[in-house]
Amino acid sequence: MGSYKRKAKQGHRTENRRPGAPPLTRQAPEIEPPREPIAAWMHVVAVLAILGVCVLAYGNNLRGKLVMDDRGILADNEHIRSLTNVPHLFRLNWWAMTPVKGAGAVYRPLAATSYAVDVFLMNGYSANREATDPGSGGLDVRVLHASSIAYHALASCFVYLLLLNLPGLTGRIFAAGWAALLFAAHPVHVEAVSSHVGRAEVLSGLFFFVATATFLYGNRARDCLGWAVGAAMVWLAALLAKEMAVTLPVALVLLEVFQGKKRTFAQWLAIYSPFVVAGIAYALLRHWALTGGALGGSSYEALPLSSVSYVERLFTMTHAFAWYWVLLLAPAWLSADYSGFPVTRSMGAPAFLLSVLVVGVTLAVAAFGLRVRRQGGRKWLGVAAIGILAVYLLLFPISNLLLNTGVVVSERGLYIPSIGLVIAAAAALDQG
Repeated sequence: MGSYKRKAKQGHRTENRRPGAPPLTRQAPEIEPPREPIAAWMHVVAVLAILGVCVLAYGNNLRGKLVMDDRGILADNEHIRSLTNVPHLFRLNWWAMTPVKGAGAVYRPLAATSYAVDVFLMNGYSANREATDPGSGGLDVRVLHASSIAYHALASCFVYLLLLNLPGLTGRIFAAGWAALLFAAHPVHVEAVSSHVGRAEVLSGLFFFVATATFLYGNRARDCLGWAVGAAMVWLAALLAKEMAVTLPVALVLLEVFQGKKRTFAQWLAIYSPFVVAGIAYALLRHWALTGGALGGSSYEALPLSSVSYVERLFTMTHAFAWYWVLLLAPAWLSADYSGFPVTRSMGAPAFLLSVLVVGVTLAVAAFGLRVRRQGGRKWLGVAAIGILAVYLLLFPISNLLLNTGVVVSERGLYIPSIGLVIAAAAALDQG
């Protein structure tokens, strides 16, 4: 016992040695002042700023009315008038709730449930009915708008958490905060947040970002599988809000591959098996509710890209992808209706040539960033490259390259894919 104490004392003592000679024992490192309280306050400020920007940007929506498809999905929808109908909503085609019958087999029961919750809140809220939109079917539109703003604010906060846990940006509060503010205030989200039909995008995006942040945080925790199970359950909720979230597992796998994640095949299988189970559960629910109906059936015959060849569809969507980049980088020309978007039928069309240039430049920048990152260069270029590629991957469900969705360009369809731009912006702000 005495020798142990003597050794312990020697561990805190250094002897006088000749100049330049190494010490006999290692000196105790200097203790830095704790930073957790400062970081916690910075998180609070960031979250409050995000919430404040959402309220400032969309607060005037409370004076808005039902427009376009909102009337059919809300004012004329008797299925959302009571919470007792919620189980029925999970057995119902999205379009069966509206006067637009047979417009495709679409399954979004969670978005429909959110409308029923809003109606329940209206019934318990003594609002002045004179301020209600006369064409709203007796609904208090202010409650609907307030809910959409709240969902968008939550989604923006989880974008902040996602960025804080993203490899290459982990813990970068400054970059994550400003990039999350960009997401909260980006003009391209106006349609998704302001139109009530866009509620499906916002809800799906909210759960998409929650699932991603959960999975990324779990990758740094000991119980990776437990966090993966939680992320998969939230992903299922995202799918039940809208099909746009279907690309999440692929995005997570590619992100880990780009980051050089090392796992055995059994480990990969274990981590992603919850997503397989969630995907199967969603497919079974959808099949049960829609009796096997598939998107892109005969009801889409009259919609855009139905009467053109696949090559012409590819040309047109190249133009559409270029326009998506314009909307993300210079959102000065916004529209809620792109039904007149031109079909590109020739490789020599000026619009197609310019679109090829835009798409080519973005992909070239992404390839350059990944190459620099692989060679041990600036990490932020690699993260920015991942953000650029994420835009393309997350747009795939509405790319019309696999199925004719009936939509060529949709601004609300950028709600989830815009996270790619946000990631690239955060990487540029950090430049680590």
